[in-house]
Amino acid sequence: MQEPKEPSERVPYPELVMQPQWRTERILRDRLAELGHEVELGVEVTGFEQDEEGVTATPAGGERVRCAYLVGADGGRSTVRKALGVGFAGETFESERMLLADVKTPDLDRDHWHLWGDMASRTLHVALCPLPGTDVFQLTAHVHSPAGGQGLNTGVQDAYNLGWKLSVGSDALLDSYEQERMPIAEQRRRQVHAARRHLRAVRRGRARAAPAGGPGGRAARQARRLRRLRRRRGGRA
Repeated sequence: MQEPKEPSERVPYPELVMQPQWRTERILRDRLAELGHEVELGVEVTGFEQDEEGVTATPAGGERVRCAYLVGADGGRSTVRKALGVGFAGETFESERMLLADVKTPDLDRDHWHLWGDMASRTLHVALCPLPGTDVFQLTAHVHSPAGGQGLNTGVQDAYNLGWKLSVGSDALLDSYEQERMPIAEQRRRQVHAARRHLRAVRRGRARAAPAGGPGGRAARQARRLRRLRRRRGGRA
């Protein structure tokens, strides 16, 4: 898929790793099980009450759960976030949608990405990417930039940053979570918008498409900016 790159002190993990969503989730669930916990699916939080000692959450159709902290990680339509009045900055483009799926087919080779689109208008309709170590292709059908792909890495970093701070339980330390992670979230939002504007310009013939992973590509620039931000914040992200 790409030329191998040697690790360095500045970039210890230079390789792009393609993983199906189910494998990523399985890795995380297996690690959680090793720590004595499990993910319960189909359990929606419908409400919660907070007092000086902690939080009582009410799942749909289940018994009330008492906890020291409640994390609002329940998606873009988060019940927890809305109940707390926490904003969700960004824009929704109603005319743009993406379809993502893992599919199997014996009719295509697994040495290449397979693309279907309109070369005249430089519009990509459907793409099939072979996922290494599996017998499936990842299918994407979209009319906008997939630049939000950094979302998984950012979310995992968010969870790690918040998790170890929750384990310490210091209010001052917990306050630093927003100070450290909000600038990165805002940076991601700007990058996605910039990529979207660039793609629209490519489609209109006003700009040239460049490989995202090349030395001068967008991915390299984003990585350099993120490393500079981490250094300014003492290496934590």
